[in-house]
Amino acid sequence: MLPVRELVWSVSQRLLRSVWSSPPEAYLRCKYGPNWGTPKQVGYEKDVLDAMPKGTVPGRAGWLKQLLAVRFSPRQTATLLVLDGNDAPVAGADVLLAGLSQSKTNRQGIAKFYLPGPDIYALAITANGREEVLYEEEMARGERYVYRPDPAKPEGRYFVLTQK
Repeated sequence: MLPVRELVWSVSQRLLRSVWSSPPEAYLRCKYGPNWGTPKQVGYEKDVLDAMPKGTVPGRAGWLKQLLAVRFSPRQTATLLVLDGNDAPVAGADVLLAGLSQSKTNRQGIAKFYLPGPDIYALAITANGREEVLYEEEMARGERYVYRPDPAKPEGRYFVLTQK
């Protein structure tokens, strides 16, 4: 049988090794259990988006560079056509690109926004009093995308946007 002091030392060393090997994962595993990375319910996407800082995340292009890119450099931007349930364009819909920008659709239902490059982005689209969070959407510069709501499944959809 190990003396208490040696037992405490042994346990503390093992704990430190596991924490120092990957601090965020070890903390989340201790706090929420081994399946902390698996979403437990539909709708968590909105909570994640709400927890992100509003506006541009540090390390990304600022609002002025984004504005200039949208106005003068279409190769660095993407467009999104927002449609309603009857496939009619929605004017004045809010399009939030998480960590980058927020824009409104024009009279033709089109929003233009800057993209740093091809990646998977999170968006929140608010149209006709209804918000849908699209947590995983693969988008690239210079492309045109179309958003169609699905009244049968108002949340928890992935890779919803289609290319025009």
